[in-house]
Amino acid sequence: MDEFQISSKVNYGTFECSKTCEKPRSSPIPGKNYRFCGASSKEISAVISDMNHKELGLHESLPGSNGSFHLDWLHILCIVVISNLAIVFAAFLYFKLRNKTEHFTLHSTQFYEMAQIEPEEEIQIVTKDQINFGETKKLLGRGAFGKVYKCTFTDPEGRAIHAAVKIIDPIYRDADIETERRRIFDEFRNMMIPRHPYVIHLLGINMADDLMLIMPLRKECLKKYLACSKNPIPINRLSRFCSQIADGMMHLHSHNVFHCDLKAGNVLIKDEFHIEICDFGLACPSIDDKGRYRGGTFSHMAIELLTPLKTKVFTQECDIWSYGITVWEIYNLGKLMPYEKEGRTAIALYDFLDNGGRLKKPDLLKADLWPNILQCFAKNPKVRP
Repeated sequence: MDEFQISSKVNYGTFECSKTCEKPRSSPIPGKNYRFCGASSKEISAVISDMNHKELGLHESLPGSNGSFHLDWLHILCIVVISNLAIVFAAFLYFKLRNKTEHFTLHSTQFYEMAQIEPEEEIQIVTKDQINFGETKKLLGRGAFGKVYKCTFTDPEGRAIHAAVKIIDPIYRDADIETERRRIFDEFRNMMIPRHPYVIHLLGINMADDLMLIMPLRKECLKKYLACSKNPIPINRLSRFCSQIADGMMHLHSHNVFHCDLKAGNVLIKDEFHIEICDFGLACPSIDDKGRYRGGTFSHMAIELLTPLKTKVFTQECDIWSYGITVWEIYNLGKLMPYEKEGRTAIALYDFLDNGGRLKKPDLLKADLWPNILQCFAKNPKVRP
């Protein structure tokens, strides 16, 4: 072992080199080739212990006022742990608050009623005994695929519910009725997706003499509500309806369901703050075995579905186009028909759109929002929002 030794300056808590040291005041450093020379055996033991801890990287020694080193590594370790916990907790609070803020921003329209999304439901087959039309069959409305009547529906638990029944007309009188019913039944099955506050849920279907859809009774459709309102409708409520429809459509698409005929007439008013999308999946364009084309409302169709002599393939982007038309309807308060002059027929509408024609901005819609809606009408489906 080298004779090179170290001694302590007691008054300053530092070290200085020395070549000689009295044996009783020195001690070898474990694992080192030098000895430590201290003022006392107590100081020597303290410094050796301190140096061993330094080798482990646990702490830095602090000089005491009396010349000995104050070894407070346990306190330091506690401070470090507590500090780290405080940092982690602060980070947790930050991200928690940030996520809450983002959730409110994205779903602020849902503050009125956010029903819990329920597990996927099995399709409910109901009998005619569960449907009571009353003494007179009250017609609520009619559409391209049938008529809607008011009824009282008795659910499996025996509860009487005010409901609406859509009776689906056979689409082709000369077609195989059973085949057509099976196709519609498969479409109904696709409609039995987890519930969402902005998508109407089916109470059940009946496939006896008629094809019937049973759903909760709602007062009127969005188009009628907007057009017939006696009081001015606040702009922020129109914006809320648009946001709710977007939320509902995202839910449908997340379950691989296309609406295929989205428009203000296929959105129901649950109350003045809450809408529900209906009739999704019933009108998806298709070609029957005789080459005939059937689809939804052509004034709301994407340009690729209007293209002559081309296979029609419905995609999510087609619904996005229809969403843009629906927003246009909402901000026109349901009083105007899209392309009323330019697109009286599907062929005329295709020519108008193919030449770059598009809808005009509604007066009630802010100018800075219109470019986002126009993007829904992009000729290339891939660049739609």
